[in-house]
Amino acid sequence: MAISAWISRWYRGKPAAAAPSAAAGNSGGLADLAGLADRARELIEASGSEPDAKAVWASDIREAFYSALAASELITRSSGVVSAESARVMLASAASRAGQVASELRTLGAEGAAIAAGFGAAVATLRAGLEKIIGDSAPPAFQAPPGARVARISDKEFRLLCSVCGQAAAGFRIGENSLSKRPALIYEGPAKSTQLARSEAEPIFAMLADDAIAAVHERVKADVAMNEGLDAYCPRCDRVYCRVHYNVAEEWDAGFYDCSRGTCPFGHTRIIDD
Repeated sequence: MAISAWISRWYRGKPAAAAPSAAAGNSGGLADLAGLADRARELIEASGSEPDAKAVWASDIREAFYSALAASELITRSSGVVSAESARVMLASAASRAGQVASELRTLGAEGAAIAAGFGAAVATLRAGLEKIIGDSAPPAFQAPPGARVARISDKEFRLLCSVCGQAAAGFRIGENSLSKRPALIYEGPAKSTQLARSEAEPIFAMLADDAIAAVHERVKADVAMNEGLDAYCPRCDRVYCRVHYNVAEEWDAGFYDCSRGTCPFGHTRIIDD
């Protein structure tokens, strides 16, 4: 069944009590997106691309659409207050997948480029509408920024806290290298996770204990796996941000991951993973 036919049938089958006006308003946006997804799938199928590529691209289209659908469902059909942070993570995922699909479609000539533009615009419009619902549903945020930027979990683990919400944005911990099975310093951030030499743990932990995040940012740049520095850190405002509040956006080239950019609440943008 085509995606557009499925979404139309799905909404018609929903009980009235489960379809508030917000959901009804978004069903049109989802239907538009589904129609574009069907056009994209047909164009890919008619192209001269290899069968394996066609299958992968068709799968990417479905994933992009269902990511948008899942975000819409979470926001418009949840009972009680919307979890704004969870919803925005899902919206960001939908936008990322839409970007991936658009990068694939642009390789298929003028028609592909036109569908790509429509696909991206439809996701952006849907995202803007859902953001308004989040704003109307969520309680005012009176939370203060955390008193500290670094949390010492143990002798073997430190976490960096988001300057907006106070949640863990990134962290360093001593663990096991996934290939050599030897001890390593594991970094997990909003855009990437990687493994550094175990010998880096003591100097980095000492810097973190002194709240010297800028120094850690500069130190890890020397490692080829982290040449953009700490992906959770904005050096221009000297603050740490989680994935949501750094507004992490993935960029794609012909369906392949290219890089991630972060834009902090003060408008500072940089590549955080390349």
